[in-house]
Amino acid sequence: MLKSLNLYNFYFRLLAYVLPLPSFLISGFLWFFVFRTAQHNSQMMGVHRYVELLVFTTLLWSILAEHYRLTNLSELFAADSGVRATIVSVLGTYAITLVLMYLCRILAISRAFLALSAGMLFLLTIISRYLCRKIIGQAGHYAPKRRILIIGADAYARRSAATLLQGPFAWGSIYGYVRLPGQTVAVQGGDIYDFREFVKGSLLSGIDDIVVALAPAYLSLLPRIVKIAERHYLPVRAVLDFGSKVVVRDKFFQFGGLQFVDLGSGTAESLEYLLFKRGFDVVFSLFAILFATPLMALIVASIRLTSKGPIFFVQERVGLNGELFPMYKFRTMKVASSEESDVRWTTGNDPRCTSVGKLLRRTSLDELPQFFNVLLGHMSVVGPRPERPYYVQKFQQDYAQYNCRHRLKVGITGWAQVNGYRGNTSIEKRVEHDLYYLSNWSFIFDLKIILMTAFLGLVNKNAY
Repeated sequence: MLKSLNLYNFYFRLLAYVLPLPSFLISGFLWFFVFRTAQHNSQMMGVHRYVELLVFTTLLWSILAEHYRLTNLSELFAADSGVRATIVSVLGTYAITLVLMYLCRILAISRAFLALSAGMLFLLTIISRYLCRKIIGQAGHYAPKRRILIIGADAYARRSAATLLQGPFAWGSIYGYVRLPGQTVAVQGGDIYDFREFVKGSLLSGIDDIVVALAPAYLSLLPRIVKIAERHYLPVRAVLDFGSKVVVRDKFFQFGGLQFVDLGSGTAESLEYLLFKRGFDVVFSLFAILFATPLMALIVASIRLTSKGPIFFVQERVGLNGELFPMYKFRTMKVASSEESDVRWTTGNDPRCTSVGKLLRRTSLDELPQFFNVLLGHMSVVGPRPERPYYVQKFQQDYAQYNCRHRLKVGITGWAQVNGYRGNTSIEKRVEHDLYYLSNWSFIFDLKIILMTAFLGLVNKNAY
């Protein structure tokens, strides 16, 4: 089983790496022969430049495709088919290429050819992934079926076996199940053997693979199972159950002589999040502040003329990793004690709101000063909304995984907000959307949320 997967993974990775070559060849044929002009013919004299560009582009593409997991066979059958990752990888490859061409004053290469080859690389990547899914899916019908013995006979073993047989690499058949001591049998469609028979080795004749489907209570049996399988020269694969509330992000990795598995569901430690997101936050916030300066000046004057008190409302909120920070907003309510504002929820037609404040809250313009929070590193443009410490303490007791949302920087807008979950709405649904964003974060996803905010989320019936 693993041998076949490794072989398919090798060829799939190799195919992904060499895709710039056919994209260049096809683009070159179209550009220099189909759309042939005198200018094109003169550009062909510098063909060595295009060969150098191909080598550089292939290197860049390989790095980005690897980073965005386009070369990972396990990602081939993902729901989005790799379209978003392909777009980011292609744009990143050619953006860096153009920047370096400009810095090195390389002017002999056609920019139109670059655009054509970028489009061709995107198209070839999508087509190749589609064909690979079809080929691998059909390969299971012709590959010899490997006989698999499942160690475990409970509900978890049943789910594991069903997933194994129904997945894209279903190239085996279940020989039987081994019931562990004290287990309640819940499996179907195979013979059930006692663990003592497995220990004796009497049922291992004719087995090709052993798959261990262990619930947490039986993890202590794993060394013994491996030792028995080694005596019969059989490979062992373990399907580990860490519980429904724990998400395993990646493979085991070694550090300092210890073996770890990442059980976090966040992406805040990824290079893309640390560099790209922060860079985007700074640039976007600077432009937002410059663009909105006249509007903010008007808001400041309106607040000063219509109500007594400070211009800005500063309140402590919970941010990344549970750290507290001062969040800035334009003041929209009459001045009250901090104890009241820290624990009281804002409601529709709240009598505490000023006349200007109602408009600011309805249009979300009161949140413009939060772009300064973004510049200071307290917040991001996109992320889970920051909450008051009082409610964080309350919600983490009432809603499972509530604190997981603090593995990312909190944001001015977010996936929950653009879907209508803001203000006095379902906290459960809000957490559900925040966790979805946590598990599926990408730069493209952030851009989507920003666009949705611009067209849908600024004025909201729940913003009061």
